Amino acid sequence: MTSEVVLIGRNNVGKSTLFNKMTNSNSALVGNEKKLTRDRLSFYLKIKEKKILLTDTAGITFKTNEFEKKVLEQTYFAIKNANLILFIVNAKESISSEDHFINEILRKTSKKILLVVNKIDLMNEKFEINNFFELGYKEKFIISASRGTGIQNLIEKGIIPNIKEKKNKKKYNNEKNPKKIIKVTFVGAPNVGKSTLINKIINKKRVITSNISGTTRDSINIPLKKNNKNYILIDTAGIKRKNKILEKIQLFSIKKTLENINQTDITLFIIDISKLKIYKEDLNVAKKIIEAKKPIIVVFNKCDLLNKKKLKNFSIDISKKLNFLYYCQFQFISALKNQGIKKLLNNINVTYHSSLKKNNSSKLTIILKEAIKKHQPPNIQGKKIKLKYAHPGGYKPTIIIIHGNRTKYLPKTYKKYLANYFQNTLNLIGSPINIFFKENKNPFS
Repeated sequence: MTSEVVLIGRNNVGKSTLFNKMTNSNSALVGNEKKLTRDRLSFYLKIKEKKILLTDTAGITFKTNEFEKKVLEQTYFAIKNANLILFIVNAKESISSEDHFINEILRKTSKKILLVVNKIDLMNEKFEINNFFELGYKEKFIISASRGTGIQNLIEKGIIPNIKEKKNKKKYNNEKNPKKIIKVTFVGAPNVGKSTLINKIINKKRVITSNISGTTRDSINIPLKKNNKNYILIDTAGIKRKNKILEKIQLFSIKKTLENINQTDITLFIIDISKLKIYKEDLNVAKKIIEAKKPIIVVFNKCDLLNKKKLKNFSIDISKKLNFLYYCQFQFISALKNQGIKKLLNNINVTYHSSLKKNNSSKLTIILKEAIKKHQPPNIQGKKIKLKYAHPGGYKPTIIIIHGNRTKYLPKTYKKYLANYFQNTLNLIGSPINIFFKENKNPFS
């Protein structure tokens, strides 16, 4: 039983600040710059036994170009699906023509609307609040989103009494049910087609797509139920090459993307294959994913733009440049043409279940003995390195702990050999393996 409460208003009235305060998070990007919010951002709340989906939206304006029209489509969709609308205005400024424009749009709907006057902490004259009565609302809620003033009153006297619960079978982005929901994060450099791919998978225009670099700023969580499986698809901002001077927006976006990589179940590492080149940005993204030790599927998008010969030659080239991702599946798709999407979903499931595999000590020790038999550890200073047994240390991803003597002297090449051997023998598709070595103590020393 869920109601959707949507924050609506012009630019810079404090919608995202209020969203963050109510959700007790830093999910939404906030700042003094205009038009920071683009896609709608939702968060699932439970307040006094009532389930609420709180949605932040882009500022509404009547001066729009083609790109901004796409942004506003998401806001209008949120209005259409809302059970309750919080119309946010700025107490610091007088009523603007855009406030009137938004008010006209909202009045044409049959939705319940609450007028919320924000930024009272910045207001100099008391009479300015009374000016907002001309919008036609008998009641208004006075708040300071940045300081948290008035928010509890807004929730108790405004939101709770005015939401009507309706049946909704969907599970939303932050609902805690990790055993049943597979989190899939879409990561890559700007303009590789992450948002287009998500829209194709869910068969909706849920996230904004454009040729403009940096279109996606916030990380957008999208629930999906397909073939009796629950997913959360996470669209992220494109990770750009390192710059000594990064804007606040870029820093926030990169931080959110890295957080999502660390918290996800599977990362889809997306590369634009049409450029016939692996860029430094791509390799930097790959390194971040590897550092997080998460299952990966490497997705080469826009393959419809290449002929078979170019595709074959590029495949050979990438196998060399991305050899450090030896355990991953490589998937060639065209998100725009809807090619390879069904197979990609199947590979997501295979990779996820591979990361869940559990192994016992007996099986792991047998594999270790087989690996040693085929390739002995090197002698160090005339002394042998002895590896005795192995046991599991965890899964998601797979962790193996190997006990032995003089393990600290094992060279990286042999450690890599063991990792590859376990990877292949256990058939861990797309899921990394982490091996730790533990020195056996000598009881006679």
